[in-house]
Amino acid sequence: MSHSEFGTVLIEPTSIDLPKLADTLAQAFMDDPVLSWTLRQDNRRKWALRRYFTFLLGNAVEEGEVMVTKNFEACAVWFPPGKGFIDASSEVMKTLQPELLRWSRKDRLDRLFEVIRLFVENRPSWPHYYLEFLGVIPKYQGRGLGTQFLTSKLALIDKEDAHAYLENSNERNTLLYSRHGFKVIKQTSLVGSGPILTFMRRNPNEKIH
Repeated sequence: MSHSEFGTVLIEPTSIDLPKLADTLAQAFMDDPVLSWTLRQDNRRKWALRRYFTFLLGNAVEEGEVMVTKNFEACAVWFPPGKGFIDASSEVMKTLQPELLRWSRKDRLDRLFEVIRLFVENRPSWPHYYLEFLGVIPKYQGRGLGTQFLTSKLALIDKEDAHAYLENSNERNTLLYSRHGFKVIKQTSLVGSGPILTFMRRNPNEKIH
């Protein structure tokens, strides 16, 4: 199936169907190593993932840019420089704890806090576009949608001579990002038997392979 058969990639749609977007991302990240480590694994996992992404997409709609295919096969969320930072102050975390517990359950809450801490500590201070999520529903994976999203957005970022940054929660995606000019700047093994979290940076006009 060619890219065009998925419909036009929409950038900053004026009307966003949050439940459909959340469902797309929930399906795409169902087996994600980091989210599998941090979020609940019981019979309410799908519900927790949808709730998790609905919560985060609310901020993306306000401050970021949502890219989505016509029929919601894939979705990407970008933030411009200076946006998309996590407020991880103790006061905010205390307020959010009931919601975090719904996503993770008590036995995984410390893991979720650990990942949030790493996101905050490693987010660069230099100006950059931030790729928060790039997800493709499993049955559409391997058909070039990730490449389509990255190519179109990075072309615009290069016109601004700007940097880009992401946290990669699935090692199998490292090659995809590397082919688009992202380089690994740090890797962290999460506590105990946890998966690897990879932090990647792309310099302006980095050669795409």
